[in-house]
Amino acid sequence: MALFPFAHSLLSSGKTPPVAMNDDAQLILFVTGSCGLLLMGFLLLAHSRNRNARLRQESMERSLEYQKLITESTRGLYESIYEVDVTRNRADSEETRHYFEQLGIPGDTPFGEALRHIAARQIREEDRRGYLATFSPDRVLRAYHEGVRSLRCEFMISEDGKNYYWLRIIARIFVLPFDQSVRMIVYRQNIDKEKHHWKAYQYQQILMEAAKGLYENIYEMDMTHNCAANEETRAYFESLGLPGDAPYERFLHHVAEKQIKAEHRQQYLDAFLPDNVLAAHANGTDSRVCEVMLSTDDGEAYYWLRITARIFFWDEDNSVRIFSFRQNIDEEKRRESRLSAQARLDPLTGLYNKAATEQHISETLAACKTEDRRFAFFILDIDDFKRVNDDFGHAVGDMVIREFALELKRQFRDTDIAGRIGGDEFAAFLPVPGRAWAERKACKLGAALRKSFMSETYAFSITASIGIALAPRDGKNFAALYRNADAALYQAKKRGKNGFTVYAGA
Repeated sequence: MALFPFAHSLLSSGKTPPVAMNDDAQLILFVTGSCGLLLMGFLLLAHSRNRNARLRQESMERSLEYQKLITESTRGLYESIYEVDVTRNRADSEETRHYFEQLGIPGDTPFGEALRHIAARQIREEDRRGYLATFSPDRVLRAYHEGVRSLRCEFMISEDGKNYYWLRIIARIFVLPFDQSVRMIVYRQNIDKEKHHWKAYQYQQILMEAAKGLYENIYEMDMTHNCAANEETRAYFESLGLPGDAPYERFLHHVAEKQIKAEHRQQYLDAFLPDNVLAAHANGTDSRVCEVMLSTDDGEAYYWLRITARIFFWDEDNSVRIFSFRQNIDEEKRRESRLSAQARLDPLTGLYNKAATEQHISETLAACKTEDRRFAFFILDIDDFKRVNDDFGHAVGDMVIREFALELKRQFRDTDIAGRIGGDEFAAFLPVPGRAWAERKACKLGAALRKSFMSETYAFSITASIGIALAPRDGKNFAALYRNADAALYQAKKRGKNGFTVYAGA
């Protein structure tokens, strides 16, 4: 009985005394119970296996359904979508295998090999290393184990080796539970337009940032749609009392009338009216520049403003636009004026130099369109000036030149033209009623220019000889008047100096 304690406990568990059993009966009972337990274990194991298989099948179906939903929902966003089994290094969908075959390689080509084939034949050389480093099987597996679930790469690709376009690849990494394989769904998206737009935007941003320190204001205008093109420009419209959505052309006329100096208004409008800008763009011009005088206080005070418009085409809405850069150049203009004056003036006397004298006389003659206006051209020469330099030195000679010039300034008006055209030779040009008036003026000049100079080391006097040519009688341009006045001066010198001669003709 001690050999079968389990059976014995079963038989002795009732309240009534157990019926005596022989050894054979006990053995049969034990075997029957053990078989039942084994059968029950087998049934439980089979149920568990069926359940696990069903769960794996359901998990796979859910994963495939999820992939299908992702693929279908994103199909309109991407150029193409492929699936790769990274663990087994192979294509994992008929579409991907078909893509391999389109590339001229078998559909069962290892994914890593297909990747290198694409890089060598389609991807721009400078982008290949980045492409392979991003999507090689080893890199994808390593990325997954590091917790990365997506990869992204942008590069230039070509179907024919000549025409490249920008492509973005986004790879989603996941594991299929039923076989624990790392998979990758690859989304290919043509981003060529986006890249060009982004480059244009970046260019504009860089331009704006770089220009902020140089310019007073920067505004963007849409010429095609005749309106402001950003919030800053609309706010500027409103600061002028216009609606932010006012037509750009209305804004232009408003500024011209209220702020631009009258003589500059037409120049301003001609430069920036929409039709003119569009025509300039059509002719290949990418910028327009205008310098005007502008006032911000109703004409009380004007300052010089340079407006530079950069013209460009905006792909987003097929519009021609301008960036308008406004730069205060008042100090620059004043400096130019000072430098220009210095370049026109003789440094010793402050009178016009020869070039400026010729320019001003030529411009005055060109502006005269009637024959009834008369002018006198005077050439004045200091008599025997060389002797002053030789006897008393160049410092005394310079002092004489300055005194002579100072007297000339007293004898002529600010509107008359007076200049130094040689070492001791001067010229003056002014309107006159006629020859008699010019002769009286020459007499007065001769008397005023007779000067005496005296010091402890020198004592001398100077006189002047004057030659006169009359316009238009003796010439209608600077060259002719200068030649004839110089001939008259020669006659005055020949007659004994300290006098004047009016040109009498050839």
